[in-house]
Amino acid sequence: DKFLQILEDGRLTDGRGDTAYFSETILVFTSNLGIFVEDKQGNRIQHVKPGDPYETVEKNVREEIGNYFKYKLSRPEILNRIGDNIIVFGFITPEIGAQIFDGMLRNVVNRVRDEHKVDLALAPDVKDRLRELCTKDLGNGGRGIGNQLESLFVNPLARAMFRFPLAGRTSLRVKDLAEDENR
Repeated sequence: DKFLQILEDGRLTDGRGDTAYFSETILVFTSNLGIFVEDKQGNRIQHVKPGDPYETVEKNVREEIGNYFKYKLSRPEILNRIGDNIIVFGFITPEIGAQIFDGMLRNVVNRVRDEHKVDLALAPDVKDRLRELCTKDLGNGGRGIGNQLESLFVNPLARAMFRFPLAGRTSLRVKDLAEDENR
């Protein structure tokens, strides 16, 4: 009902009577709807897979989105307000995963430079190994790559930066990835 009010009227009024206007707003909804479906026993099965031709992915995902709004939610009017404004993306390929990783790592390096005035450099083999670890499972998308980068690099780096004073340092070079953070 909230989405209908936003999509139809361009505004949303909350329980206190306050109104938010959406007339000059672009709303972006993201979803993995259509990637998995339920079989007759109620088990979740993968409906489209990496390696499927994009045309197949798009057709099957659009079909499942329609089925979801029409039959599962019984709210085809929401889908009608969205109209043809649905973009189906293909799966993240290893090449795209590497680009996502590189961009995320670049953001970390820039943030360390901007916030701590320290240039952070990674040895090429360390960067390659970290990329490999962060992109080995692309099934969780870009967020999965970011989660791995945070767990494997950002959090240990932050703990190391607190443990070892940065006073007077203008650069840090990461020479290895260690499971033991005391190294």
